[in-house]
Amino acid sequence: MIFDKELMFFDGKNINNATSVTSDALNLGTKRPFHGRIAYLGVAPKSDLTATGDPDITLSLKFANDDTFSDLVTAAFPIAKKADFESGKVFCQPIPFIHGQFVKFSIAVGGTDGIACAKLDAGIMLDPEDPIVAV
Repeated sequence: MIFDKELMFFDGKNINNATSVTSDALNLGTKRPFHGRIAYLGVAPKSDLTATGDPDITLSLKFANDDTFSDLVTAAFPIAKKADFESGKVFCQPIPFIHGQFVKFSIAVGGTDGIACAKLDAGIMLDPEDPIVAV
């Protein structure tokens, strides 16, 4: 699996006991960036994600056609669990065909206790070889 550096939300992001984290916006350059191609959200921890218990972990992408996100559309993915984010695994999901020129990635945990991960990569992958799709 290869991430394109220009399509990265997080590159070695240190998450320390957070209940939610949102990336900066990526400018994809056009309102229809993938032109019918299947794009994938890939989340790859370089160290195990830790949490108290086994909370629900929600991943989402927020799309908009302007950088103020005034016309926000959110694409949510199936609920994930802590075991989906062990070091060396890649959580990979197809991105729904709702797009905008600007996009942000969010990861949130249910409950009051946060998650931690020393290094987390997340980004958009186009045409990954043999994607490991978590369901």
